[in-house]
This record gives sequence, structure tokens and C-alpha cells, in this order.
Amino acid sequence: MVSEADSSDGLGKLRGALVRFKPGQRMYDEIVAPRDQVFARYRPIFSAEHLPELTKEEFTSFLYSENNRHWTGLYRQGLGAAGDMERLRQSLGILLDENRPIAQRFPEALDMVAGLGKGIATAILTVAYPESYGVWNNASEAALRQVELWPRFERGEGVGGRYEKINAILVRLSTDLKIDLWTLDALLWFLLEPEEPPLVDAGSV
Repeated sequence: MVSEADSSDGLGKLRGALVRFKPGQRMYDEIVAPRDQVFARYRPIFSAEHLPELTKEEFTSFLYSENNRHWTGLYRQGLGAAGDMERLRQSLGILLDENRPIAQRFPEALDMVAGLGKGIATAILTVAYPESYGVWNNASEAALRQVELWPRFERGEGVGGRYEKINAILVRLSTDLKIDLWTLDALLWFLLEPEEPPLVDAGSV
């Protein structure tokens, strides 16, 4: 996984960034401050009770940064995922089913619908289960690599097993840093570009 020495060093770097990442810093105010508003709007939409009635408009609205307040670029591939809403509802039902291990249901859900990449899927998981799942996108991967906390994978390990390992690291960091996974994702981007960049362009991969 990650060595104890690397883990300690990486955690120290994140703690150093966290000191500067606070109210008044542009990215914090743009992403972290509106978190509860986003949860209030989208957690009910991605609930098991509502998924059978999920509309194209509800799903596609989440893909735009002015609504999710966190990620730009999700719409680039994500709009295509809404082309077959019945299949998308089934895919999201699998993704969000807590009765099955994430390593199993994650690749199954992604394989069902073109355009539902890991960036969109893990953003939805973070909103639906904010204490359990973190985001895996280009930005979070780059940041974890930068602080040498990127896990080692077995040869031929699938996307589900990889996300399970990545998420275990994210959850542990969230606990150690005493911040939620939404804030951790913003902190990882801040670590890459601390000079107050615009909202994260995570892409939809």
C-alpha cells in the first residue's frame, strides 16, 4: 500500500497546506463554504428512493460547476451518459448500493454507461455518502502522487480494486486531518496550485 514513512511525510505536507486553506482563501470560499447547500440539493436526488424517478435535467444539472460548486468539466462526457436515462438509473443504482463491496459495483456501474467515468461516479459517491467515499479524478491523483501517498497496485488489478485502495487512503486522510472528504478533495487541488486558481477542472475521466 503506502509505507509508514511516506504516509507520515505526506500527511505532514497536507497539514502544512491545510494551515493556509481556510475561510478567506478563494478556493475555500468557492468550494468548501457552499458544501452544505450542494448536499441539501443533490443528496436527495441521488438517494435510493429517488433514483427510479431521476430525470435527465436533475442529473445533467449536477455536471455544471455553477450547481455542484466544486468540479468543472464533468459535462464534457457526462452529458452523453444521460442519453439513455433508464440505463443510467440502473447504473447509479448499482454504484450507490451499499449492500455490495465498492470494488465490485464500481466497475460494473462504469461499464454500463458510456460517459460515466470515475470522476463523475466518485463525485456522486461523495455527495451521496460524504463520510464514506472520496473523489478520484486527475487532480486528486496528481496531488496524492505529489505527496507520495498514491497506492501501489497489483498487476492486472481492476478499476474497482484500485478505487477501493485509493478511497481507503482518502478516508484515512480525512480522519487524520479532521476534515470531511469534500474538503479534502478541495485541499488536494489547493496543494497542486495554491495561488488561488479557479474551480477544479477535474474532467470526467
